[in-house]
Amino acid sequence: MSLLVLLACLMAGAQSACLHVDAFVINDEIRWRLFGTRVEQATSDLMSTVSSMFQASSDESSPYGCIRVRLAGQTTWTMTNPMAYPTCAQTGQCGPDTIGTAVDPSVMLDALNAWVKKDAMTKLTSRPVIVLLTGESFPGMSRGISNQGTMCTEDAQVAVSVTTGDPLHDAQLVAHEIGHIVNMPHNADKNSIMVEQSRSSAIPVRFLESDLRHAQGASCAPDVGNAPSRRCGNGIVDEGEQCDPGLAEDACCTDACQLAPGCQCAYSDACCVDGRFAPAGHVCRPARHGVCDQPEVCTGASGACPVDQFAPVGTECDDDLGESSSCYDGRCALSLNSQCRKRPGDQHSFACASHRCDRISRALTNVRGLHEIH
Repeated sequence: MSLLVLLACLMAGAQSACLHVDAFVINDEIRWRLFGTRVEQATSDLMSTVSSMFQASSDESSPYGCIRVRLAGQTTWTMTNPMAYPTCAQTGQCGPDTIGTAVDPSVMLDALNAWVKKDAMTKLTSRPVIVLLTGESFPGMSRGISNQGTMCTEDAQVAVSVTTGDPLHDAQLVAHEIGHIVNMPHNADKNSIMVEQSRSSAIPVRFLESDLRHAQGASCAPDVGNAPSRRCGNGIVDEGEQCDPGLAEDACCTDACQLAPGCQCAYSDACCVDGRFAPAGHVCRPARHGVCDQPEVCTGASGACPVDQFAPVGTECDDDLGESSSCYDGRCALSLNSQCRKRPGDQHSFACASHRCDRISRALTNVRGLHEIH
């Protein structure tokens, strides 16, 4: 065997090693308000889809190696966010087409970065990618932001506005930003998850070889499969635990994930006030929509907020743009016409295909189906 062939084989072998990415997810208070007690299951499902996107795109035999992503843990801020990210109305930086409640994604990422370094790093046993899933809207068509090429550093952080109402689209947005963390740039190919702009209504669900060749970074997560590790501090109340606030401080939850003496519940529980069960009737989850949802209240006998209840699918309602529509999953779904209308601060990155749009709406709004992620 020639020296060149030997070197090529060695390089191929080295490149085929998988890059393992641990993701620790934070569900912010707005996202919790949208999903309630179902938020952590929704996040687990979303991250399972993200993991599948990476796994389907590469394997050990690929000349560019493979990437494996797993959910290492999650935490949910149910009361208030421990960091502030002001709206553009508060900062006076709203553009002409930006709604006043939109949050500048760079401001959010800076706030996340500062909070992680100040309060979270000492609680982490590894260097996971911190993924903030927010229910806030970003200006224009921006949906996510991340620190490029920061795998295995304390700056490996992602913020994604998961407000599309489409779990597959939300998963693509998260996968896109994690791609940036492992140094993938934007791709002009509409079939790539790393696409920057797309005029197609189809959501890309794979990484291309042109994406994978840019991936780099050390594997700071052990190869232990895709299941979250069962341990105190992962934000999941595992068997044998009474509480687990994840990265958050909780005076009623010990380092062993047991309730502290004198506490009936953990501060991280939605129906817990100063370590005691909140009184019956205390609103633990406000209604998202007057017709499609209703507020949930505490029972007075538990720290948990009751299961979210909402109107049956198909209940008539008016969507955000005043169009007649129907309830789905506690919210009034956008009608087809509304999906095809340009709105100030529109956050819908993949507009519907033009043949689905009402002819008048197309003429008035000049729908292009532009997709933009930063």
